[in-house]
Amino acid sequence: MKFQLDFQLPESSVKIQHGDKVVLLGSCFSDNLTPKFENAGFEVLSNPLGTIFHPTAISTGIRAAFSGFESKAVQRNDLWFDWRASGSLYGTSKESLNAVVRDALSGLKTQLQEAKLLIVTFGTASGYAIESGEIVANCHKMPADTFQKKLSDVQELAHDWNDLLKMLKSVNPTLQVVFTVSPVRHSKDGLIENNRSKARLLQMCESLSTIDACDYFPSYELVMDVLRDYRFFEADMVHPNGQAVDFIWERAQSFLFNADTQSIAREVEAVNRMREHRFLHPESAEVLKFQKNVEKCLGDLKCRYPEVYWSE
Repeated sequence: MKFQLDFQLPESSVKIQHGDKVVLLGSCFSDNLTPKFENAGFEVLSNPLGTIFHPTAISTGIRAAFSGFESKAVQRNDLWFDWRASGSLYGTSKESLNAVVRDALSGLKTQLQEAKLLIVTFGTASGYAIESGEIVANCHKMPADTFQKKLSDVQELAHDWNDLLKMLKSVNPTLQVVFTVSPVRHSKDGLIENNRSKARLLQMCESLSTIDACDYFPSYELVMDVLRDYRFFEADMVHPNGQAVDFIWERAQSFLFNADTQSIAREVEAVNRMREHRFLHPESAEVLKFQKNVEKCLGDLKCRYPEVYWSE
């Protein structure tokens, strides 16, 4: 008896190997995948401007990294925030905020110039525009009348990203891009509204995935159509849980890695699990023996695979 629909992952036109740098941007689902890439031996930059859900807001952040710095600061009580960043980036003065944002944009620019892979996870097509018409990355708890909520047009979103991809390829011709849609439901917008929003994102990704060196990874479909059960979600019934993330990571590896890279990743993951182990009696002879074995395994892998990135 079958308990899941059959789902064959499409063949990917995008492949990476150890030594390639990775950038992940967008929804919190990007943050979920970051430690998976790091444990597998990849150098990753994830959401330097914080978690951002709307395609245009993500695009705005990338463009800002390659243009001259312009402050987009807004004050709330005694704190300062930037319209292009999440609330995780803030300052106690406009100057301190601008320094934080400038550093984040500089790091993003450098990594995008050097990266082999950019993964963008879109969360919602529903955005909040300020008076200038710009869709912000975060409302920063400002009054509701500061914004106009809008469901973005598919063609406008695709056109914006088409232009952005041309710019990115001009500064990094070898960059590969994978688009995906977050399976996290934006239930506060309403379930009907969430589904309409996701539909627009899926249409946009269909259009973008036809561009050279771009592809689409079906994380949304894997959760909604294959797992398809609330036991794979957190208690809020909105965010996929660890089991779901592990399931998607397994498929992402076969999508992005060839057989040799998958094999190396398994070896690296095994050693990293050993490195992360915590002991009740760290001074014992048994633990010291274990740690010596870990050091030996780590040294062996570093010798055999110098291209692997080891996080501290």
